[in-house]
Amino acid sequence: MTQPASESSTEGFLYLERETDRELQEPDLARIEINPTIPLSTSAHELPGTVEHLTARQTFHALNIHTPEMKQHLSALRTEVTRILTNLRWENQSVEETVQHLLPFLNIGPIQQWKDVLIPFLYEIDRGGTLIPIWLQIIEQGDPSALSIDANPGETEQGRARRYAILMLGNYRTMGIADKTGSQAHFISRRDDDRLFSTDLAQYLGALATDPHVSLYATQALIKHTTAASMQALVGALPEAHGWAKVDVVEGCLEFQQERFHDLLLARGLEHVSGLESYVALPIYKQVPLERYLGDRKADPRLKANAALIFQSVLQDSARIPLNTATDTPESLPVIFSRNFPTLAQALLDSAMAEPTWQNTVALHQLGLFMGQYWSAINKGYIKDPRIITPVYQVLPLMNEIERWMNGPGRASLQQALANPNEEQHIYALRDILTQLESV
Repeated sequence: MTQPASESSTEGFLYLERETDRELQEPDLARIEINPTIPLSTSAHELPGTVEHLTARQTFHALNIHTPEMKQHLSALRTEVTRILTNLRWENQSVEETVQHLLPFLNIGPIQQWKDVLIPFLYEIDRGGTLIPIWLQIIEQGDPSALSIDANPGETEQGRARRYAILMLGNYRTMGIADKTGSQAHFISRRDDDRLFSTDLAQYLGALATDPHVSLYATQALIKHTTAASMQALVGALPEAHGWAKVDVVEGCLEFQQERFHDLLLARGLEHVSGLESYVALPIYKQVPLERYLGDRKADPRLKANAALIFQSVLQDSARIPLNTATDTPESLPVIFSRNFPTLAQALLDSAMAEPTWQNTVALHQLGLFMGQYWSAINKGYIKDPRIITPVYQVLPLMNEIERWMNGPGRASLQQALANPNEEQHIYALRDILTQLESV
């Protein structure tokens, strides 16, 4: 017989037992707790999906599928899932009954630790797509209701199953169940009020990608498809996504490594992400050549402005030097140095001199603060890494020119922006920078 883990056992783990077998021992799945690399504002902590996204950014011990305990565990799981699939396909078991039988066996977690083992394992059992209606039914059940704001729905039985179901849909990019018209390619079908409907799989996942509670998994499923339809669905979700969903969609679009997406990501990536700007700026900075936009006088002003803001955000995130207390040296290379830092700094200055916008001004202000901190650390001997010292030395000659510009056109651009009612959301940051300039 089979039974799910009791409430007194460790939450999120599956145990199988037979009358003649002793209980399987779950392998050690201890979690390594780490803090987010980018601090969140107070308002960002209240955004939908925050707890789950921060949990997903933790590090977990990798599963060893070659241990005897894990092999026995997966073997027993294969037997039970195969039995459930057989009953659905050949014994006229209803979708609802199948869902109820399958849910306990999907209560395996944490998801970020198990997904790379469980999803291929389940797909190997169901390459024919028999379980597609089951995955859809589980997804449409939604997450448990009445959860507290600090609860993670991905750690409940229903929520965990829903997220695995979304990830499973990433396997069926050309698989489907024929609808009443016989159409099959790229379509899936489901039963709802005894009627059969067809749904385009990429569009279905694209809609889920705008939901910050499950966007992390829907975008991964679309990336796994790697089809024109999945790219279109992900790009189409970009204007509609808010908060953490926007973060996931931007990262998903970048995964396709399509240069033609760069303009759109720069134009729309920073919209509706208040408090999460750094989570969008970092991946864009790593892949999009911002110097092309900053250095191009014919570039769209909006793209140039957003390129400056992204550069400013990454400068701010890299300003804190993470010293190793044992050696007084940086623990890792700050993200800002992952691109050609001197080229970007020169392009920003050239852009500001050609067009003194407040976005260029705040980016140059942040560049000055950044250079001051790193130059001080280098002089004190805290930094010895030539990958940091060399680009910092190359940017130093620009600082006198930047200082003169900030006290002239830069100051004027801030005063003009403060008088513009359209910049109300930035007024406090701009006023703070202007105050600092006037106090020098």
